[in-house]
Amino acid sequence: MKRLFLSVIAPAIMLASLAVATTAPAETIKLATLAPKGSPWHEILKDMAAEWEAAGEGRFDVRIYPGGVLGDEPDLMRKMAIGQLDGAMITTVGLTLAVPDFWIFQMPMLFQSYAELDYVRDRLAPDFAAKLRKKGFVMLNWGEAGWVRFFSNRPVVTTDDLRRIKLFVWAGEPGPVAHWKKEGFQPVPLPVPELFTALQSGMVDAYATTSVASLSFQWFGLAPHMIDLKWGVLVGGTILRVKVWDKLPKGVQDKMRVAAKKAGVRFRERTRSFEIEAVRVMERNGLTVHKVPPAALAVWEAAARRSYSVVVGPYVSPQFAERAMRLRAEFRGALAVQPASN
Repeated sequence: MKRLFLSVIAPAIMLASLAVATTAPAETIKLATLAPKGSPWHEILKDMAAEWEAAGEGRFDVRIYPGGVLGDEPDLMRKMAIGQLDGAMITTVGLTLAVPDFWIFQMPMLFQSYAELDYVRDRLAPDFAAKLRKKGFVMLNWGEAGWVRFFSNRPVVTTDDLRRIKLFVWAGEPGPVAHWKKEGFQPVPLPVPELFTALQSGMVDAYATTSVASLSFQWFGLAPHMIDLKWGVLVGGTILRVKVWDKLPKGVQDKMRVAAKKAGVRFRERTRSFEIEAVRVMERNGLTVHKVPPAALAVWEAAARRSYSVVVGPYVSPQFAERAMRLRAEFRGALAVQPASN
């Protein structure tokens, strides 16, 4: 009887094991981001991850680590380099560590509008993708976090106002930090996850980020003054290690690319529609927005232009910078000759 029982139950056990093997994910794709949990970017990333899992048909699941729980962007790049992390939704701050030409997007006041940014970025995107591929990454979409503005714990309007207080800068390359000091500012390099504590302790008095980020991280509560000045635009995207990507069948890759591009469009649309509302929400909760008079604006623009020499050469190749500037001029020239709308 015992032998008969085993002859009946053993095939059932084997079938059950086989079913588990075919339905359980073979591996986990680990994605990280600084975007806070529950923020618009995190929600869109979760939707993309669900579409990736569906495309994989059980080959993998996707685990997201939001809010900088795995460290700052330099930490994420290091972890991807050694295989501890598979991908990230990351800004150009992290991307520059793989491809320095991404610094072009961190040059202050380089772009005046999203249309201008789109025109230049879309034409440079294939070059960035090729450069990243050589460094072991596949770029699956582009996104952005909005226009970067200065927030402070006291009113700031002019460059001299900002020079009098301690300014958070993203820890990383020493060149830009040295330039801030040369210009008479007081930069304090720190990882992003330490900013809130630094504001609380008085280690820093000001920082530059987007309105959506300032609201999402609740930093503005400790720095309730904002300059109405577009210092830059925070650009980024979703990348995955080539070693992970190349193991996937082409059909799965195609579906993942479609989902990623759709998420990229949503990132941009959501950011552009929400950043104005984010300022309004912060204003209702104590934020004061300070307008910049024309004379002060001219000084800000001159300071921005002086910083370009720190980027072009040491980080961005002169040829690549020249191409970006030429594209920007091309867009502005085309815009200038457009007939006025009635």
